[in-house]
Amino acid sequence: MLIWTVVRPRPSIPRIGDIIAGVSVAGLLLPEAVAYAAIAGLAPIHALLAGIIGLLVYAILGSSRQAIVSPTSSAAAIFASAAALNVDMGFALLVVTGGLFVLAGYLKGGFIGAFISRPVMQGFAWSLAVIIMLKQVPHLLGLHTTAKSFFPLLLQIIHQSSQVVWASAYLGIGSLVTWLGLKRANKQWLPPSLVVLIGGTLVSLALNLPAQGVAVVGHIPLTGIQWHLPHLTLDQWLHIIELAPALLLIVFAESWESVRLLANQSGEKINANRELVALGTANLLCGSAAALPVGAGYSACNASLSAGA
Repeated sequence: MLIWTVVRPRPSIPRIGDIIAGVSVAGLLLPEAVAYAAIAGLAPIHALLAGIIGLLVYAILGSSRQAIVSPTSSAAAIFASAAALNVDMGFALLVVTGGLFVLAGYLKGGFIGAFISRPVMQGFAWSLAVIIMLKQVPHLLGLHTTAKSFFPLLLQIIHQSSQVVWASAYLGIGSLVTWLGLKRANKQWLPPSLVVLIGGTLVSLALNLPAQGVAVVGHIPLTGIQWHLPHLTLDQWLHIIELAPALLLIVFAESWESVRLLANQSGEKINANRELVALGTANLLCGSAAALPVGAGYSACNASLSAGA
């Protein structure tokens, strides 16, 4: 006769480091959500909702205590390519990819993490970072561009250089310099991203920056959120099934690399199969709620660790 004993852990009081880290990560994820929503061509609410779903689901199912699962740049870029003609195809891609993640997790497919090449991921991350930075330049300078590809966008920025909104440029560059200064100071109790976010908001209110041509995010409505499966034709679903493995590999490669780096620094044990199930469940729910794809991005994970989580 076997007797199973369940030992429940004693509830712990959150450490001050965890609270500071949570506030720091929130200060990073909010502006990231706005930026990644712009990459995907959607309103910020879709990215904010994805962050909420990703964080809650991973806290329950994930194997790392420090990983942060939220919208990432690479996933947003792939989503944008799938949703270029029909946004519902982008959400359908998440549903199918999430299902494949969960299936791979239960079939013990986590071994594929051992074959992920770090140099390939670093090259992919650097090239994607260059593209994302260029796409943020028009927002920084207050320019209205239409090009989507790298070189046509670069040419448009050069041609419109005389139309720069200097109030926007000064605010953006000042925020970047402030962030770098606070980051260099390395004070855990002073989250750089949150300080810049709050400071920029206060400056915008005090100086009425919208009247000076500075674009603001504005009100983000929380209404109209519905859980449903995308309505597509059979041919569209078949096309999505073809794209899903690519999104799965990229999200898992980026996420597993981030989680593995955190584990190497903290010494905690992680489980690749459990990561697959956690990421799959999060993306499946994101697709059903019309939210962006999520993964464990290195910037958010590193911010959490650096803040003392």
